[in-house]
Amino acid sequence: MAWGRNDYGQCNIPSPNIGFVAIAAGGGHSLALKGQAPTADAGLDQTVYAWIDSIAEVTLDGSGSSDPDGDELTYTWTWTIGSQSYTATGVNPIIGLPVGLHTIELVVNDGKEDSQPDQVAITVIAPFQANLMICPRVINRGNLMPNIMALLQLPAGITKDQVDATKLLLLYPGEIEATCQYVLQWQGRDGPRTSILAFFDKAKLMEAVPDDGTEELQVVGQLMTGQYFYGTNTVLIINPPILRPPGL
Repeated sequence: MAWGRNDYGQCNIPSPNIGFVAIAAGGGHSLALKGQAPTADAGLDQTVYAWIDSIAEVTLDGSGSSDPDGDELTYTWTWTIGSQSYTATGVNPIIGLPVGLHTIELVVNDGKEDSQPDQVAITVIAPFQANLMICPRVINRGNLMPNIMALLQLPAGITKDQVDATKLLLLYPGEIEATCQYVLQWQGRDGPRTSILAFFDKAKLMEAVPDDGTEELQVVGQLMTGQYFYGTNTVLIINPPILRPPGL
């Protein structure tokens, strides 16, 4: 930007007067060298899968952003959920998003001025529920039974090949991995039906649930696509006293 002699009424600094990196002046001229604005790159659109609480952990990626002058950038991400606005900073922030389609906006700053905003779309896919049966329904802390059995029946139409058998089912509370599991498929009246039979270490569950009484258990698995599925069942945990014959 350059402007001339005051006797011609040209001495007003051009607007906007931000982002200058050098200036020069002489008897008949003034000049300011303005830096180039940075460019924001919010990364590629993503499809992610929510955990059973219907929240997905998402890593944003602003590493494609740049500044022609080589200045260090700061990153500001903004988005809205309902009527609530949220902000994150950094090149790769990790944020939690509920099920649905979200538009995240990135603006970078080179220390002098902001970039134009860039947007990324994040689609969060919900988990789905399956039918869970826990055996036994009454768990005795004191007996010698080593395992808890879980039978998880998936909704109609889901085949054995769609289940990620490389990932062991998890039992909650305790995030306990199955000691072994079997994926079974048969043909039902409404299409292919798939069930997963799994066994869990009883001692680990008793450690995770220290109190007796009614307890809600959940078993969680994952499809090859990454989508989670889960089942919920309620059991009764008891610890009856040891009865000794009279006189002992």
